Amino acid sequence: MKIKNNEKGYLEKQYNEEELIEKKYLKVWMLMEVQSTSKQATQNALKKHIDSLKSNFDIIAIKENTTEIEEIEAGDDFKAKNINVLYSQINEMIFFINSYEKLMELIINYGPTSIEILAPEKICLDMRQAQNALIMVADMMHKFAAQGIGGLVIKT
Repeated sequence: MKIKNNEKGYLEKQYNEEELIEKKYLKVWMLMEVQSTSKQATQNALKKHIDSLKSNFDIIAIKENTTEIEEIEAGDDFKAKNINVLYSQINEMIFFINSYEKLMELIINYGPTSIEILAPEKICLDMRQAQNALIMVADMMHKFAAQGIGGLVIKT
């Protein structure tokens, strides 16, 4: 890692991407979108969500962009409640994270709109890592079912 001043005079960390991938880090592209009936709520919610993600996960963000808030037409569910306009804001980030398990945990806890692993081309998981990833998904399904917002339909 190198630290230097960028064109605005801010300290900027530079990482060697090849070294991170050799150390088994995953390079990930992620998109988060927040929609709300209020501009302020939209902005606050997205900022709080991204700040929380960054403080709870050891990610190395190498590129990040947050759009301006846009007014969008509400979907039919909202229109049925007489809400015709929503406000949307998007955060797009490319980052490194040190394990597949941590990425699964991030996805389950922060629910990105879209996510893609950019590198490496091949990921090898040992049995413990694969089992932990499956347990995380099963645990989340049980939490949904306990809240009455999901579960499994069992055929008899």
